[in-house]
Amino acid sequence: NHGLTGGLILEIPVNSNFSLRPQMNFTAKNFFYRFIGEYSHEYELTYFQVPVNLTYGFASPFGKWYLGGGPIVSKGTGGWYSVNNVKTYVVYDGESNSKSGDLHYRQLDFGVNGCAGFQSEQGVFVDVSYEYGLINSSTDKSADVHNKGLSVKVGYIANRNGRTAKKEKPFNMEF
Repeated sequence: NHGLTGGLILEIPVNSNFSLRPQMNFTAKNFFYRFIGEYSHEYELTYFQVPVNLTYGFASPFGKWYLGGGPIVSKGTGGWYSVNNVKTYVVYDGESNSKSGDLHYRQLDFGVNGCAGFQSEQGVFVDVSYEYGLINSSTDKSADVHNKGLSVKVGYIANRNGRTAKKEKPFNMEF
């Protein structure tokens, strides 16, 4: 299923090709599955995320392409779980034997992510990234739940003066 992400990104040049790209995002992750028969399950989990990517960029005639990756820290903020259209709330308190009818998950998640994208000379970018959570989010000892997600982000990066970074020379290989 699909979800929405909104946030801020900062690009900090390390040298002519490498940049540090920390982000602060609020994201809703959704998924849906149906068991054999009539049972269907749907989740929407919301997180505040901080990915910190090291990217390698190389110039092209209209901007730059980049590849990168790094760690990602996520904090659960809410959500819901539905079985055959009966909703239950998700609580991020880490309790495994709660008497409430809510679904309980661990609040913090740590993972890794990789990204690839294109940034125009004007600062508009398109980013495709994949994340994998390394921590079992479930408090149920019999379940092994890891956050995974593929995302496409579109945004704008400006420097301190409100203008985009200087145009780089096109990538050139010489032997």
